Amino acid sequence: MMRRFSGALLCYDCTSTVHPGCNDEFEKGRFSPINNCAQCLKSKVEGTDHVERHCSPVKIEDGSKCTQMKLSDKTTAMACFCDKDLCNGSDAIFAGIVLTAFVLCLETMFVYG
Repeated sequence: MMRRFSGALLCYDCTSTVHPGCNDEFEKGRFSPINNCAQCLKSKVEGTDHVERHCSPVKIEDGSKCTQMKLSDKTTAMACFCDKDLCNGSDAIFAGIVLTAFVLCLETMFVYG
């Protein structure tokens, strides 16, 4: 559910394929935060080094949450939304990714195995 939100969060905004230092080994000092974001986002295409960090003008999820998105038949990405200043510059919001991936694997094995 998307809602209009006039927040004042600070978020990083970069794409690793265009901006060196935006990858998982994030170099915070190379980027100036964007102001007036409703929510911050960090996404990573699974199996690659492609990372994106963005400022969302609308609140997409409540709190911090990661979700897997299907980009094509063979490509997925993990997208994490958070609502604290500069939270998309931290790996803390991705602490649940390993657990989420593990649960998805177990779920797939249970359903299809």
